Amino acid sequence: MQEREDIEDEIEVCKEEIYERQYHLRWFTRFVYLFWPCLIISIITFAIFYPLNVPVLQPILENVGGISATISIIMLVCVAFSYFSETSFKKGYHDLKGYEVLEELRKEKRTLNKLLRRLEYYDEQAIKSLSPTEQRKHELPDLIASYRKRADRYRGCFTVTQIVIILLSATITSISGGWLDKYRPLPWAIPVFSGAISIITSFTLFFKPREKGANLQQTADAMDLEYTACNLGIEDYEDMDDDEALVLLAKRTEDLRKDQQQRQQQLEQSSQAEQKVLQPDGK
Repeated sequence: MQEREDIEDEIEVCKEEIYERQYHLRWFTRFVYLFWPCLIISIITFAIFYPLNVPVLQPILENVGGISATISIIMLVCVAFSYFSETSFKKGYHDLKGYEVLEELRKEKRTLNKLLRRLEYYDEQAIKSLSPTEQRKHELPDLIASYRKRADRYRGCFTVTQIVIILLSATITSISGGWLDKYRPLPWAIPVFSGAISIITSFTLFFKPREKGANLQQTADAMDLEYTACNLGIEDYEDMDDDEALVLLAKRTEDLRKDQQQRQQQLEQSSQAEQKVLQPDGK
C-alpha cells in the first residue's frame, strides 16, 4: 500500500505538469476570456438596449457594441489559430498542436482528481483507527470550512438579490419620471419590473438567505475558537491532559452543531408559517 508521502509526491508532480500545460496554453486562455465577455456585451447592446432608440445613448451604444463585436471577432480568429497551431511544447518533446496540449491538460486534471480521492481515502482510513474524540478533532476543520462555504453562498445570494432590487427600483424611478418615456413609451416596463421586485423580495423573505448565512457563520466562528483554544491549551483547556481536552472539545462542538440545527429548523418553520399566512383561505 502506498504511503501518504508517495501520494503527495505524485500530486505535486501532477500539479507541475498541469501548470506547464496551462502556461503553454496561456494565450489561448486569454483569448477565450476576452472573446466571451465582448460577445455578450455586443449582443446585449444591439439586441436589448439599441432597439430602445434613445438618442442620448445611441452613439455610445454604437461605439460600445461595434468595438465589442470587433474584438470578439479578432479573439475568435486568435482562438482558432491557437487551437490548431503547432508549437514547441517542451524541450525534449515533439511539437504539439493547441488542441493536443488541451487534451493532455484534461488528462492530467483527471489524474490529479484520482490522486486527491486516493489521498482522501487514505486519510479516512487513518482517521477510522483513532478514538471518537480524536476523530472529531480531525474532522472539525473540514466541518468549519463547510459551514463557512455555505455561509458565503447564502450571503452571496442575498447580496445579488439586493443589487437586482436596487437596479430595478432605479429603473422604475427613471421610467416613472418620464426620462425614457419621452423617447419611447414603455407601458409594460413598470408593471413587469414591479412584479420582478415583488417576486425577488418574497424569495428573500421566504428562504431567509441572510439569516441562514449569519447562523452558519456564527457557528463556524464559535467552533474555530474552540478548536484554536484546544490546540493552544488556553482558556478552559488550560492545565488539561490531551484526553480531557479532546472530550471537552467534542462536547462543545457537538452542542454548537445542535444549536445551529435548531436555529436552522426555526428559520424553516417560520418560513413555512409565513407561507401559510400568505395562502388564500381554503387552499
